[in-house]
Amino acid sequence: MVLVGLGWHGAVVAPFLINTWRPLEDTSCADAASFCFTARDGAQLLLILVGVFLGGSALLTLLVAWPLSRRIPSGFLAGTLAAVAGAVVAATLIAVFGGFVYLQNRYG
Repeated sequence: MVLVGLGWHGAVVAPFLINTWRPLEDTSCADAASFCFTARDGAQLLLILVGVFLGGSALLTLLVAWPLSRRIPSGFLAGTLAAVAGAVVAATLIAVFGGFVYLQNRYG
């Protein structure tokens, strides 16, 4: 069941990795006044954000998989539910942390 949960994470990571391997035209920033965000920069930023989210989600999946495997007889279903639970908890933690950072920056 742990391998099923981690397999779901691998299935989510694969498209992002494939997206970063394809050639992206790097636009020229010569005419930019102060800030230039190219397609390559966007792909790299997306890969970093997805990596952080899925890394935390995979760790939480490992923590949730054992209690679920005791209660659910199907290994596939237990792994899938563990992956979903890990993703939900990781998204909640990132949202709460992001909210704290936003409030700290906004109101000092």
